[in-house]
Amino acid sequence: MRLKKPKVISPESTKATRLISFWIMAEDLERAVEAVARRFRSRVRLKGFRPGRAPLHLVKQLFGQEIREEAREEAILSALQKELKERDLSPVAPARLKKVEEAPEGKLFVEAEVEV
Repeated sequence: MRLKKPKVISPESTKATRLISFWIMAEDLERAVEAVARRFRSRVRLKGFRPGRAPLHLVKQLFGQEIREEAREEAILSALQKELKERDLSPVAPARLKKVEEAPEGKLFVEAEVEV
């Protein structure tokens, strides 16, 4: 009796991946920062201010790093969804970010890998 050799298929050969790269403009990032700061303002309680009524500049000053990080994530996800829709791609798994670089003008360059 002769045994058949098992057929080995590497995971890379069964995947259909696309590399998507795009820019997020500084204006879009700033809009995201403003929206996140407003959400933070409604959630935080600062002494001397009624809940949700603290000045926006004070909220940005106190929680600036967290606001920028959350805004950056939201801007990337939003732009990625827009790019996928424009390119008529339907991912079967969440995208993996390969590269996120900030340009001197405040723009973000994003490179993501998507399984379709």
